[in-house]
Amino acid sequence: MSTRKWLLVIAGAAILIRLVYVLVHDPIPQPYQLDLDEVDFSYLGKSVSEGRGLVDKQGDPTTTRFPFYPYVLGLVYFVFGYHTKAAFIFQAVLGGILPLLAYYICREYFSRRIALLAAGIAALYPSYIEFSQYLMSENLFIPEIAFLIFISLKLLKKPDWKKAFCLGLALGITSLTRGTAFLLVFIAPLVIVLAIRRKFVIRLRLAAVTVAAAVLVFIPWMIRNYHAYGKWLMSSSGGGPVLWLGYFPIPPGDFFQIDRAYAYVDSVGRDQAKLEEFHRILMEDNLFGTIGMRWFFVHFYPDREFSYNEVELDNQVKKLLIEELKSNPKIIVIKHIKEVLRFWHFVSARGDYIIAYGLILPFFLGGLWLLRKRWKEYWLLGLFFLYIWLIEIIFMSATRYRLPFEVIMIVIGAYALNEFFTRVRPIYIPLTLTTALAAVNLYFSINDYAFRGTIRYIVKTIGIPVMKNDASNFPQVGAGKQDSSGEQTKEPTRQ
Repeated sequence: MSTRKWLLVIAGAAILIRLVYVLVHDPIPQPYQLDLDEVDFSYLGKSVSEGRGLVDKQGDPTTTRFPFYPYVLGLVYFVFGYHTKAAFIFQAVLGGILPLLAYYICREYFSRRIALLAAGIAALYPSYIEFSQYLMSENLFIPEIAFLIFISLKLLKKPDWKKAFCLGLALGITSLTRGTAFLLVFIAPLVIVLAIRRKFVIRLRLAAVTVAAAVLVFIPWMIRNYHAYGKWLMSSSGGGPVLWLGYFPIPPGDFFQIDRAYAYVDSVGRDQAKLEEFHRILMEDNLFGTIGMRWFFVHFYPDREFSYNEVELDNQVKKLLIEELKSNPKIIVIKHIKEVLRFWHFVSARGDYIIAYGLILPFFLGGLWLLRKRWKEYWLLGLFFLYIWLIEIIFMSATRYRLPFEVIMIVIGAYALNEFFTRVRPIYIPLTLTTALAAVNLYFSINDYAFRGTIRYIVKTIGIPVMKNDASNFPQVGAGKQDSSGEQTKEPTRQ
């Protein structure tokens, strides 16, 4: 069968699997698995679909979320109505793109057979399938990062202004999807100048084209932010709070209100509960964006004044963080040690063992060993992976932040898997070992709470503090959230 037919089959299978998953899976999470980011994204998408743009609960412009995913979500809601199932189906269909990109990235280095294997792994990768069920920006960010890697490889191999322009557009779009990619806008031109083998003036022109294309993408967002805040903001205003949370994690139960939403689910039954109504109640009962950030800092720093302007508030939080770190510098050391290790964590923020990662990691490490003497050929893949590791060390490590870059692990892992089954004889040896690896990962997945508890116990034993973040952190149904005075916390209002 031709390569094109194989790719069509693999992409079709990826879409079909994801469609089945999103159509049969219960979309309402258990309390300990709840992530209010989904609620905020869904609200912003609905706001965009209704023509109000990115505004908070009080109708004021907000930049705490990067805009591209909410606007895509808004387009889906505009076309199909406010139905989260439509968004899930869209994301399932979008999942057919990644296997194609995995193939073409892998094909830049390895044979057709290995590239098709990488495409197949990307199509069946459980973590990618699972995320199609979440209203999270990773659903766009995963294929965007894969495209960035692909177009970067093509540009370095055969540089021309068209590829440089495509790279710039991709950098702009990806950076407006998640802030994780923002620094790549500044790194990419430097790589072009240093790595491309052309006359210096040609390299400068290619770098300039890349920057110009990225700026074209940023301009509408910058104009909107200048109109809203009087400042030319290229990114979002959530950097300060994200950096704060990286040093001072907050257990979700300290400020999340989930009682009424789960009371609704209990009252109608899970089979009849609507995710849209579930999200609506959570949006009413919780604080997001500037309102949420400001409430938290006013609550814990009542002697300080905090601005309602998101850009100013972001700067205030950064200054406050610097003050706190100066008064307790050992937190910096502890934080970075934890982030270096936590980047490689097997357990998601939802407390689930990541079986996909557990399966691919041994082959990824094996591939790195096999290719160790040829590292100069694969430096760009290494640069992307090192980039995300450093970003997470600086800000905050989470398994889902690593997820878009796991396509690199798939490419290298596919090579190692092929070599394993080609070199090792008799065939029952690699078959037995691979089956054993799958069995171990399945056992850990079934017993993920015990696995997580063991890891946390080891970390605490060596003296690294851990945050309590299991279901006990959430208020019990009907209990309500109280402040230090024993009174129910209320949403702040603007004066």
